[in-house]
Amino acid sequence: MASKYKARITKKARSDLKEILKYSYRNHGEEMALEYNKLINSSIELLEKDPFRPGSKERNEIASTMRSYHMRLAKEVVNSTIKSPRHMVFYFTADKNKLIISRVLHDARDHVRTMKEIRDEVMKKAKAPERQTPKKERQS
Repeated sequence: MASKYKARITKKARSDLKEILKYSYRNHGEEMALEYNKLINSSIELLEKDPFRPGSKERNEIASTMRSYHMRLAKEVVNSTIKSPRHMVFYFTADKNKLIISRVLHDARDHVRTMKEIRDEVMKKAKAPERQTPKKERQS
């Protein structure tokens, strides 16, 4: 089945993924880091096919369009060798076919607080007045 949505991964999510894979490599070795990377990619591919797939959850406490998907659910679908995936993908859909991966966070983390901080940061930037460029004085 072709993907209905095309994922775009935010800078914060890319940073999350980099840290997750570094941690996995340091603590579990190269083979497990590669396997975890496959599971991450499989999770995103599953969400591209159906962002509202069974097991995905509305996260209205974070933002009205935010959803999450625990990677353990992808493990069951793709038969990964990772015993206990501990990360959740936080995302939302935009336009007709865009899937925005906002963060990938450990399931023990305070997701609501973390995501609200990001939302507040985005809102603050959106409300900040644009810098005014000084008008040139008329020459007589």
